[in-house]
Amino acid sequence: MPKTWAFEAMPVSVPARAVLLRLGMRMPFAEKDLAKAGRLLRGFRPGGCARLCALMSMPGGVLLEGETVTGAQLAAKLEGCSHALVMASTLGPEPSAQTAALLQNGQAEQAVWVDAAASVAVDAGLDFLMRYAEGALRPGALRVEARRYSPGYGDCGLENQAVLMRLLGGAPCGITLLENSWIMTPEKSVLAICGVRG
Repeated sequence: MPKTWAFEAMPVSVPARAVLLRLGMRMPFAEKDLAKAGRLLRGFRPGGCARLCALMSMPGGVLLEGETVTGAQLAAKLEGCSHALVMASTLGPEPSAQTAALLQNGQAEQAVWVDAAASVAVDAGLDFLMRYAEGALRPGALRVEARRYSPGYGDCGLENQAVLMRLLGGAPCGITLLENSWIMTPEKSVLAICGVRG
């Protein structure tokens, strides 16, 4: 049974309304806004990777393949899971460059739209990885939990991003941490854990 999966461009499917909700718009949505969001989403295909890791509980956190991920709340959410799926999704540097160019040209509103669409698309990459792993693991009677958690959630500190990146090979999909910080680059990147039962 494979334990790792990697994709250069995941075929994510994101409803245009997700971008409008991210922008704080309320239903019913205008057709022109839905069309605009749809056009922006078509330009984003996140890369991603995932690894199935053996999970053990420990005081104040969990052990994943011998690596410690701290957070008592995270440990409680993963209680009863035999494994965890560690995931990364990224859109690379393009969205940030596009947003910066729009701001420089005085197009702040368009920059906000691009940023919202990119945020929704990179999260959709995690959705895709979870669905893919669910299908791949089903023959082994393993079931991927519906919820996922990222460093910065509850008491799972941002320093855990370095741990998840090590589990994914060090610089998954080109994601790195800025020197002396836990901030990821490219900006539109996200790491997450979800429980796996079985």
